[in-house]
Amino acid sequence: MLELTFIDGTGEPLTYSYYREVRKGKAPKNAPTYVNTEPADKPAGEKEKFKCLICGHIYDPALGDPEHNVPAGTDYSDLSDDWKCPVCGTDKYSFDLI
Repeated sequence: MLELTFIDGTGEPLTYSYYREVRKGKAPKNAPTYVNTEPADKPAGEKEKFKCLICGHIYDPALGDPEHNVPAGTDYSDLSDDWKCPVCGTDKYSFDLI
C-alpha cells in the first residue's frame, strides 16, 4: 500500500523557480534550462569587455579606442556619454557586458 498525502492548496506550490531558489535544485549542465551560478575565473586585473548589440564590435578597455582619443586602460563606465561605436556609430548604451 502506498501512503498518500492530499494537498490542501495552502502551502507553497512547487514551481520551477521555487525548486531552484528554495530547494537549491539545479539542472544538469547539458539541460537547456541550466544556469551557471559559479563565478567566472577572470585573471586578476582584467577589465570587463562590452559588445555592441548592433554590429558586434567589442570594446576592450585594455585597447581603448585610439580612433576617438580614448586611451588604453579606460573603463567602459568612464567613456563619455557621447561616445559612439567606432564601427556602426550607435550610442554607448547599445553595448552589453560579455
